[in-house]
Amino acid sequence: SWRAKIERNGTLNYRSSAGAGKVEHPLVTVGIRSDGSLEDVHIHRSSGRELDGAVRRIAMLHAPYSAFPPELARQFDVIEIRRVWLFEDTLRLREEMN
Repeated sequence: SWRAKIERNGTLNYRSSAGAGKVEHPLVTVGIRSDGSLEDVHIHRSSGRELDGAVRRIAMLHAPYSAFPPELARQFDVIEIRRVWLFEDTLRLREEMN
Protein backbone atom coordinates (compact mmCIF):
# COMPACT_ATOMS: atom_id res chain seq x y z
CA SER A 1 0.00 0.00 0.00
CA TRP A 2 2.98 2.33 0.62
CA ARG A 3 4.19 2.04 -2.98
CA ALA A 4 0.70 2.57 -4.39
CA LYS A 5 0.20 5.70 -2.28
CA ILE A 6 3.55 7.19 -3.33
CA GLU A 7 3.04 6.41 -7.02
CA ARG A 8 -0.57 7.63 -7.03
CA ASN A 9 0.12 10.95 -5.28
CA GLY A 10 3.82 11.61 -5.77
CA THR A 11 3.55 12.99 -9.28
CA LEU A 12 1.65 15.97 -7.86
CA ASN A 13 4.73 17.03 -5.87
CA TYR A 14 7.48 17.47 -8.43
CA ARG A 15 7.97 19.08 -11.82
CA SER A 16 8.19 16.37 -14.48
CA SER A 17 10.92 18.40 -16.20
CA ALA A 18 13.07 17.97 -13.06
CA GLY A 19 13.73 14.33 -14.03
CA ALA A 20 14.34 14.97 -17.70
CA GLY A 21 17.73 13.84 -18.96
CA LYS A 22 18.80 12.23 -15.67
CA VAL A 23 20.86 9.09 -16.04
CA GLU A 24 20.86 8.07 -12.39
CA HIS A 25 17.53 7.64 -10.66
CA PRO A 26 17.65 8.15 -6.90
CA LEU A 27 18.01 5.04 -4.76
CA VAL A 28 16.11 5.64 -1.54
CA THR A 29 15.34 3.84 1.72
CA VAL A 30 12.21 4.96 3.56
CA GLY A 31 11.78 3.82 7.17
CA ILE A 32 8.21 3.42 8.37
CA ARG A 33 7.22 2.85 12.00
CA SER A 34 4.62 0.24 12.93
CA ASP A 35 2.00 2.96 13.49
CA GLY A 36 2.53 4.18 9.89
CA SER A 37 4.53 7.28 10.79
CA LEU A 38 7.68 8.17 8.88
CA GLU A 39 10.93 7.21 10.61
CA ASP A 40 13.53 8.34 8.07
CA VAL A 41 14.33 8.97 4.41
CA HIS A 42 17.84 8.03 3.33
CA ILE A 43 19.10 8.74 -0.19
CA HIS A 44 21.80 6.22 -1.16
CA ARG A 45 22.24 7.47 -4.71
CA SER A 46 21.50 11.10 -5.42
CA SER A 47 19.90 12.40 -8.58
CA GLY A 48 20.59 16.03 -7.79
CA ARG A 49 19.33 18.54 -5.30
CA GLU A 50 15.89 19.11 -6.87
CA LEU A 51 14.88 15.44 -7.13
CA ASP A 52 16.39 14.55 -3.76
CA GLY A 53 14.26 17.32 -2.25
CA ALA A 54 11.21 15.99 -4.10
CA VAL A 55 11.81 12.50 -2.67
CA ARG A 56 11.93 13.83 0.90
CA ARG A 57 8.92 16.10 0.34
CA ILE A 58 6.82 13.32 -1.19
CA ALA A 59 7.66 10.87 1.61
CA MET A 60 6.81 13.45 4.30
CA LEU A 61 3.65 14.83 2.65
CA HIS A 62 2.02 11.44 2.28
CA ALA A 63 2.73 10.18 5.80
CA PRO A 64 1.24 8.67 7.80
CA TYR A 65 1.04 5.41 5.93
CA SER A 66 -1.00 2.35 6.83
CA ALA A 67 -0.24 0.87 10.23
CA PHE A 68 1.34 -2.58 10.13
CA PRO A 69 -0.97 -5.57 10.40
CA PRO A 70 -0.87 -6.92 14.02
CA GLU A 71 1.34 -9.90 13.18
CA LEU A 72 3.93 -7.70 11.45
CA ALA A 73 3.77 -5.08 14.24
CA ARG A 74 4.57 -7.78 16.81
CA GLN A 75 7.75 -8.62 14.89
CA PHE A 76 8.97 -5.18 13.78
CA ASP A 77 8.95 -1.64 15.14
CA VAL A 78 10.24 -0.19 11.84
CA ILE A 79 10.54 -1.53 8.32
CA GLU A 80 12.82 -0.06 5.69
CA ILE A 81 11.72 -0.05 2.07
CA ARG A 82 14.52 0.44 -0.46
CA ARG A 83 13.46 1.41 -3.98
CA VAL A 84 14.65 3.21 -7.09
CA TRP A 85 12.44 6.26 -7.69
CA LEU A 86 11.80 6.80 -11.41
CA PHE A 87 10.79 10.39 -12.09
CA GLU A 88 9.27 10.29 -15.54
CA ASP A 89 5.80 11.34 -16.76
CA THR A 90 4.54 9.56 -13.66
CA LEU A 91 6.46 8.55 -10.55
CA ARG A 92 7.22 4.84 -10.41
CA LEU A 93 9.05 2.87 -7.74
CA ARG A 94 10.93 -0.29 -8.55
CA GLU A 95 13.12 -2.72 -6.70
CA GLU A 96 16.82 -2.22 -7.13
CA MET A 97 18.28 -4.40 -9.86
CA ASN A 98 21.84 -5.62 -9.32
